[in-house]
Amino acid sequence: MNIKRSFVSVVGALVVVTLIAETLEFFLIALFHGGFVTDQDLYFSIRNSAVFIPLKLGYNFGAAVVAGYVLAWIAGYKEMTHCIVVASLQTLSFLWAIFDPEISTTAPLWLWVLFIIFTIPGFFVGVKWRLKKKS
Repeated sequence: MNIKRSFVSVVGALVVVTLIAETLEFFLIALFHGGFVTDQDLYFSIRNSAVFIPLKLGYNFGAAVVAGYVLAWIAGYKEMTHCIVVASLQTLSFLWAIFDPEISTTAPLWLWVLFIIFTIPGFFVGVKWRLKKKS
């Protein structure tokens, strides 16, 4: 067991999912708006629109797949155990957002629940993909 490798794989996966999802979101919202959005209320109104939500759920899932793959690649052992740790930490961060008064207002509760439902399985898909490729 290599604690450093485990730590780097878990933190790395969380960084990867965040970087991919947030970067895609930023540029897709700019594309929808016709320019970069600096007003927070406008940003979230676009992100939470009926047209944008399927995109958000899709790229969150995709980002989690890539992050799961990276997690398994870096960890190199007990990949599913590492995945459970990452999925748990990501779920905790979503729950924190739900219960934080400032963050929770950026999306309705049902959308936060959908973020969990669509993002968490992506980690497992990514790990499975890596394990299949590895074998």
